[in-house]
Amino acid sequence: MYSQVELDHVDYIVENKDTIEKLSNGLVETSVMERQRVWELLTALCHHSPKGYKRVLETLEHLKVASKLRYRMAIVIDELEKGPSLIAYKATILTFVNALIECAETPRERTRTRNELIGLKILTVFTKIR
Repeated sequence: MYSQVELDHVDYIVENKDTIEKLSNGLVETSVMERQRVWELLTALCHHSPKGYKRVLETLEHLKVASKLRYRMAIVIDELEKGPSLIAYKATILTFVNALIECAETPRERTRTRNELIGLKILTVFTKIR
């Protein structure tokens, strides 16, 4: 699914905490295609290892603080609701959401993530996307 070059990038991100700011900036200050690649990279990080999953949560938390959002998942919902209407882009974000829930280390973390997304009205967003 991923090339060796992409896997090397994932390893680098997992091992270097300074990449968090770069990833968060990639979700707000770039073109749609670049943002889509960042979502894909975050999805790969979720699947890579527990440390990669932790790095994704740190990235979302950093983005929440930098963007002065109330919830770490707000950027996900905003992109689904107000972001580009490209089907491939929205599918990439939904794949990320799936990975975020699926790769949670504990059932409690999985439930917390799912409940946060439901609280932010992701079910309403699903209806609009259909």
